[in-house]
Amino acid sequence: VTLEEQMICGALQTLNEEACEDVLDVPAPSTANQDSLA
Repeated sequence: VTLEEQMICGALQTLNEEACEDVLDVPAPSTANQDSLA
């Protein structure tokens, strides 16, 4: 595994963890915010 591949995998892991946390913390507000902006 190259250093570049390690960096990419690490970035994807952090993104996935943040996405999961966002989904668990706030199920709906993301859609509500889009509606208020429209």
